[in-house]
Amino acid sequence: CHSEANALVKLRGHGEGLILMTGTSPCEHCAGLIVNSRRVSHVLYGKTYREGTGFGLLKDGGVSARLMQEILE
Repeated sequence: CHSEANALVKLRGHGEGLILMTGTSPCEHCAGLIVNSRRVSHVLYGKTYREGTGFGLLKDGGVSARLMQEILE
C-alpha cells in the first residue's frame, strides 16, 4: 500500500485545497487517487519516484506538485 492512498482514506472532515506531504512523488495510481479525491490541491514530496508518470496526472487534474527542497531554498 502506498502512503498517499492511506492518507486519503484517513482524511476527516470536508476540507478542500489540502496539502499532501509525502516522502516520494506519487506513482500513477496514487496520483489518480489524489486527483479523484477532489480535496488535495498541492503535493509536496521529498524525492522523485522511479517513474514520473504521476506528474502528468496531477497536472491535468489541477494539482500542483513541488519538491520540498525547492520550497526550503
